Amino acid sequence: MRDEARLAVDHARAVRAQRPRNGRADILGARHGFALLHECLILEAHRELAYTPADIVAIVDGLGFDDPAYFSRLFAKRTGQSPSAYRKAIAAGLAALPERVGA
Repeated sequence: MRDEARLAVDHARAVRAQRPRNGRADILGARHGFALLHECLILEAHRELAYTPADIVAIVDGLGFDDPAYFSRLFAKRTGQSPSAYRKAIAAGLAALPERVGA
């Protein structure tokens, strides 16, 4: 696992340990730590899928996920398509790399 991904996972664990027990975000509407972490990881996955020939399992492992199926569900939930469908759309010129997840 890359050092950046490991640092992000460690940070997410620290944020989770410090969040209020009622589970609500702060009054300013800041994103929950895991949501921000997932957004960053999904954006990096977009880049990896678009610009590298690495297989999806290798990309998932490099991002620090233990379960490729979990990552695939998370990616699809956040982007509306599976990682393999996104890679095919990029190759066909039917999709673009987002500036941020949800864009």
